[in-house]
Amino acid sequence: MWHSGRYDASPHDYGVTAALFNGNDSTGTLLAWRGWSVSDRIAGRNEALQLADLPIYRPDGAIARQSRTIPPFREIDGRLGYYVGANYSYSEVIEVAGLHYDNRADPLAVKDGQYAWRTKFDHISLTAHPGGDWEWLWQAMRGNTYMGRNATGLDYQAWYALVSHPLWAGKLALRYDRFSTTEHDIWPSDPNGERGRALALAYSMALSHSVSLITELLAIQSERPARSLIGQLPRQTERSITTSLRWEF
Repeated sequence: MWHSGRYDASPHDYGVTAALFNGNDSTGTLLAWRGWSVSDRIAGRNEALQLADLPIYRPDGAIARQSRTIPPFREIDGRLGYYVGANYSYSEVIEVAGLHYDNRADPLAVKDGQYAWRTKFDHISLTAHPGGDWEWLWQAMRGNTYMGRNATGLDYQAWYALVSHPLWAGKLALRYDRFSTTEHDIWPSDPNGERGRALALAYSMALSHSVSLITELLAIQSERPARSLIGQLPRQTERSITTSLRWEF
């Protein structure tokens, strides 16, 4: 439901949204055993992702029924989840939005090597155009996810701030991210905590109405104790340069 001020010459726009959904009961698995990822890659509906070879779900591990292959959008317990949200904007200068998400998964359900994770979060965002072609974006989320009778549980949070401005024939953007997970479970030998930050500098340029060229420099620094279980250093710094050609249709 949406109200647009253009119909009554008002600078105020506002709306509410709500939906029911299914098909993502195993999403919490990724945060617990794969960790955070900073990228714009979108997983496909039927795509499967691979977990690291951690002891907890090896054949002799405490959760041996868990498969290393994760389909993030698998429906396990047949229960519908929901989200509700609201947004407000003023004269295309500022927009604020908030959303609550709950997949209502049964944390005791398990099917074909996948556990259902009860996952909830609250999200808030702010978009501002203060003038001079500047754009400011800020988003934050906080939630929790768990499976079993408190077998594995996490509190998680993340936020980012972005500022952008036109430069030459394109747009330059600078973004800073912070993210963390805090574990609450019964397996001391299975550390799931993580904390990190990222800094990205990107330049985008439209080549046509539907094609754009984007170059991004990204640096990520994170600490995840579980890496030591597979022979890696818990604290790592990653750097990358990516160039992509995007076609929108």
